[in-house]
Amino acid sequence: MWNSFADGFARRLARIDPELDSSQETQGDEHMNALETDLGKRLWKDFHDEPTWFVVLGEKMKLLQAGSWPQSLIDCVYQYDWHHKQDIFDLWVFLDFYARLTQPPPDFAVFQIPVGEEPHQDKDVAGNNVVLNNLSRPFKGRFWGGNQDEDGFIEWDRPIHVTSCAAGEDREEVRWLLAKPKRVPLEVGYNSSSKFRRDIRGYHSYARWPYGQPFITVFLDIDRCELMFEDDAEFDVLLHHSGESVEDYMISQRSPWERWDSEVN
Repeated sequence: MWNSFADGFARRLARIDPELDSSQETQGDEHMNALETDLGKRLWKDFHDEPTWFVVLGEKMKLLQAGSWPQSLIDCVYQYDWHHKQDIFDLWVFLDFYARLTQPPPDFAVFQIPVGEEPHQDKDVAGNNVVLNNLSRPFKGRFWGGNQDEDGFIEWDRPIHVTSCAAGEDREEVRWLLAKPKRVPLEVGYNSSSKFRRDIRGYHSYARWPYGQPFITVFLDIDRCELMFEDDAEFDVLLHHSGESVEDYMISQRSPWERWDSEVN
């Protein structure tokens, strides 16, 4: 089972994070550099005020290097080429999101879309769209690439099953939710931790297709995306319109939890 960390550490990370407004969602590299610099300054100031948190994060870095978290999940949060090696700032962003994904109750639900191959290079717009044009129903996608904002989108036209699962729970007792038809931004290939953090907080939903992965991982904010639990009034109506069962979901290999568990040393 994966290593988890104290709730106090997660709250600490959330406290020093700046609020993001909607104007930050559509700005490019210049703003991203300024945002990353600002977040970095806040992080280091906080550790300067309470150095013990730096020690805790150093311990988590050792766990990361030892394979205590699934690499394909880490690649969703950040993935770099040879120009940048992961650092403590990247780890900080990953642990904060990991807490929101797995702490009880989780803030995010997740599912995956098998696509059969890893993404093509960013400049190969046609190649990536060939893959996305062959997504199984009810999914559709489009890729346009570039280095400004998102690379494309993923959407579905009927309710679908998704899952949430808190760390420490039996993986067979995941919570099943239904997501209404939606379009979410898609980021393909390399991605910085600061851009992931900005976009997941700005859009409240995010699809990632990192290099080396034959599946697209979609994260949905449970509250902001109005996901329905089994005891919600709309659940039965959405289930009827979905046309799929939990068994269909499992057969389609959309659950990431078993895959992530298999990656952990």
